[in-house]
Amino acid sequence: MRMEKNRIARCLCGLMFLVLCMVGGVQAQTVTGSVTGLVTDVSGAIVSGATVVVEDVDTGVKTPQTANAEGVYTARFLPLGHYKVTVSAPGFAPQTTQTFALEINQTVNLNSKLVAGSSTSVTVTETAPIINTTDGTISTTLTENEVQNFPLEGRNFQSVTLFTPGVVSTDPTGMTGPNATERSTTSNNLVSVNGNRGQANYYTLDGVDLN
Repeated sequence: MRMEKNRIARCLCGLMFLVLCMVGGVQAQTVTGSVTGLVTDVSGAIVSGATVVVEDVDTGVKTPQTANAEGVYTARFLPLGHYKVTVSAPGFAPQTTQTFALEINQTVNLNSKLVAGSSTSVTVTETAPIINTTDGTISTTLTENEVQNFPLEGRNFQSVTLFTPGVVSTDPTGMTGPNATERSTTSNNLVSVNGNRGQANYYTLDGVDLN
């Protein structure tokens, strides 16, 4: 009886470990971005409690935020797209940034300096270049047109799927070596789409089943 209980306990522990690994893997696949910044007046004094609205100009969806006691606001888990930020506070003129692009896993830092005693809305026409100051990652974003026109002669067509948000390789070496130029018949160069098993992928080429 005790051996049976020990076996059940080991199975439960193993199941819990597997679930934790799966959750960690899903969380690692970041396909959103963030916008953060510091709100001050022109003298550099912190403006706490300022109302910040991060607006997706493509969809019109607005994400409201409130600057904390240190004047800092952060809008997380924003879908990729084009945004503008409007900051307002009592006694200050509302300020709106220029439209900017939010890319995958990017944190855009936009500080605002509000002008006191004016009711006229201020639009920032010159914004500093958006630079990643949170880590040393070097990256770029490819347009849909660039991906569609990649030369595939002599390359494994499956590697193009890695340019899609939410797609990761199931093996760090799966798209290297011989697999970089030809499709492997094993499972080491399968990709996982949004956490699903690689065996669930369905491939077509010019509308023809390619599985």
